[in-house]
Amino acid sequence: MKYTSTVLFLLVTLILIPGLSNAQWNHDITNELEIPGILDIESSPTHLYVLSEDEGLVVFRTYEDSLQYLYSSTGMQRRGDQLHADIRFAYLHGNGRRLTVIEPTSVLGVYSSTVLPETPVTTRRVGNNLYIVMANGTLGTLSLQTPESVDTDPERVDPDRLEGRSVNDLATDENRVLYVLSDNSRVDIYRHSSSDESLIHEQSVDLSNRANRIFYTDNELIGTSEDGDIFLINSDGRTRHQNNVESGVTNLGFWNDEVVVRNENNQLWIGELGGELTRWKETGRAGNHFTISKNRLYVSEYSSLFPVIRAVETGRAAQSSSGTQADRFMISQIETVTIPFPKPLLLPLEVEGYDGNVSDITFSVDSRFNNIRVRGNSIYWQPGASDTGRHPLTVTATTPAGQSTQMEFTVDVRPFNSPPRFTPTRPQTLPADEQFEQKISAFDPDGTHPDLIRYLGVDLPSGASLDEQTGLFSWTPNIRQVGSHTFRVIATDQFGAAASQEFELRVVEVEETDEVEIENVIDSQ
Repeated sequence: MKYTSTVLFLLVTLILIPGLSNAQWNHDITNELEIPGILDIESSPTHLYVLSEDEGLVVFRTYEDSLQYLYSSTGMQRRGDQLHADIRFAYLHGNGRRLTVIEPTSVLGVYSSTVLPETPVTTRRVGNNLYIVMANGTLGTLSLQTPESVDTDPERVDPDRLEGRSVNDLATDENRVLYVLSDNSRVDIYRHSSSDESLIHEQSVDLSNRANRIFYTDNELIGTSEDGDIFLINSDGRTRHQNNVESGVTNLGFWNDEVVVRNENNQLWIGELGGELTRWKETGRAGNHFTISKNRLYVSEYSSLFPVIRAVETGRAAQSSSGTQADRFMISQIETVTIPFPKPLLLPLEVEGYDGNVSDITFSVDSRFNNIRVRGNSIYWQPGASDTGRHPLTVTATTPAGQSTQMEFTVDVRPFNSPPRFTPTRPQTLPADEQFEQKISAFDPDGTHPDLIRYLGVDLPSGASLDEQTGLFSWTPNIRQVGSHTFRVIATDQFGAAASQEFELRVVEVEETDEVEIENVIDSQ
């Protein structure tokens, strides 16, 4: 008996040692969502988008440890099947010529839409312009300044330099630099000019290896070939081979110092760039899309969307909880959930004190509504116009062995949700080389927790910061930043409604004789 116990202890220990287990990455099934017919997923630093052939476009607000459901836009799946997103917009297109620009903070979701002369292949935003690679190899641009400016004919980009060349792909460096791959062999580098929203050509680089895709991630320009080769691109065009994933790359990113790659066979690879890659997801029909937001890796597999965790983290979590919760099987308590009509309820369920596979647990919901559904370990409900008010729900979880537990919580459906309102401001003048702070504030006219408003700055001046919780804007402009600067702040309330406002700052160079005058101007503001 002692020998058996010793062997079991060593076996468990070996499984928990990093590098000795084959299952290095696991589904976080306690935060898994079921969304049928997932076509694509994409994320920005603030939002996660799921395109579903059944639900349309499902939009979440991302946090470091969770997702907040915002809304679903049905019918969007008919506009395309490919998503790309940046901090301000998402872009949807497919096999047709339609391009849809999505603004996640908009009530309707769609910012604008247009029909292009050719099918769009790749989109990237730099400044207020969207750059589009067409199926015929041309590169065009549309202004995102207004919804009307999107619905116009795109302008050709640098036609003299790119004449006779076929543009393959684009990459951006945080919306400041645009990399243009053409003829699978040359990268043209353009820098964005904020003064007139133009592109300034800096250099052309001939590659030592042919590439069909380029990615800018983790401060590296990475090229990939049709055969699945992955290589770093130096500033002089020389390439350094890193890995191979057996077929062309469709997505590439970094998560926890590891590279994550999806290839054209819909297989998912994870590992060390320049080292060994593991083919983690092999079944192509599962989709296996991925996106990375706030250092969380989200993967879709069939109709499931889930974050990924390391196996060693799972083992430690199980060890820490074994002495406190293993003897009590229960559903994690959910506090009152408030949603505005007509937004549906999409709520993950978590359990505690269960050592088996959570996917084996059966969940059911008891309420007076017959259209509440359990999808996997998530609750889905679309309230009707007459369903406003507070409603109790009882959730039951049953293990394969027949052990059951219940949990009750309340859903508060409100008739509507008003977005935050900003305190009016006017343009400010400030001297260069001096610290400037301004409290940007918005209030929630119908929220129960005004302190839950979150602030997001879009296109902030270089070196400026905006506190997400307090709205405090801080900036010390340097002498090279003299001139007018505009940026936008988005305020989001606890229910996901958002509003935005544009701010203007004018930086001036102050001579000693002008200091008193500038101070008087600032004081008068």
